[in-house]
Amino acid sequence: MKIPESLNLKSYEIINNFLGERSWVVETYSSKPYYAKLLAWTVKCIIKSRGWKIMSVQGCNYDEPVIRDIQIDYTKFESCVTDGQFLLEKNNIRLVIILNGTNSVQIETTETHRRLVKAFIRAIWRLFKEAQTSTGGINSIMTWKSLF
Repeated sequence: MKIPESLNLKSYEIINNFLGERSWVVETYSSKPYYAKLLAWTVKCIIKSRGWKIMSVQGCNYDEPVIRDIQIDYTKFESCVTDGQFLLEKNNIRLVIILNGTNSVQIETTETHRRLVKAFIRAIWRLFKEAQTSTGGINSIMTWKSLF
């Protein structure tokens, strides 16, 4: 199988070993570059709220994942991966979420879970949009439950 242009060899091998199937479904979401940190925070919130177990976090563009403190309120910061690959598992379903350090997130899984990946991207998009327009900052939407 040809390695997709969006992945380097290391990333491809990690995903291939984790998913164990060559037929992958890939969905992406991109934002404006200046929203990269907000996107990283959004992905963290969705992973946590949906009960996924993080099996591993690998580097994407670097040997190790890049973690940044992201301001979620005037005086509060939260550490989030801004460049890395999350290897997730829940109910024997495996997902790979890739944050490339800029402004996009990519989710991959096996062909049998196509709808799940689409729903995951929609949830990220909805929370991201809510965070963009929230007048109380990111922290004010932490309890927003309509997504879940």
